[in-house]
Amino acid sequence: EAKALVNIGAMYGVNHEYSSALEIFQESLDIFINLNNNLWAGYSYSNIAECYYYKGNYKQALENNSKAIDIFIKLKAINNILMSYNNQVKNNYNLENYNEVLKISDKAISEIEETGRYTGFLIELNIYKYLSNIKLFGTSNIDRVTEHLSYGTIFYDSYYYLYKIYNNIAYLDS
Repeated sequence: EAKALVNIGAMYGVNHEYSSALEIFQESLDIFINLNNNLWAGYSYSNIAECYYYKGNYKQALENNSKAIDIFIKLKAINNILMSYNNQVKNNYNLENYNEVLKISDKAISEIEETGRYTGFLIELNIYKYLSNIKLFGTSNIDRVTEHLSYGTIFYDSYYYLYKIYNNIAYLDS
């Protein structure tokens, strides 16, 4: 029943009905907690965090994502940890907590390098890291962003992120 609720919540999310999705994900979370199913409770916290992210409530997203991270660390669910760190970076970036972006990015990047799990998260984490450096220290770091993108596109087709970076740089330079 709880996994079916997750699917229903996901459908609400796909349709941008985040308030309805939140209710469903909260209901599934309560069931998973009662069943002592920690992995799926972690997924539910992640889903709740994503809904808050898309609603623009980044503080609530951070709070729920932190709960997911705690669970995933206990379970040693590396891919879920990396995904959650990536989400923490995005939320902190939107809250303009650039120092926190740098701290979490470095932690996640170290984890990626230690485990050898090179995913698209590596590219996105580095992009947010360098965008935060630009916000904190100015456009003098632009060469580092461009250099990383050249390297990163080998692993991941990041046209979306190229667009995002160049828009941020154009904004900073204006």
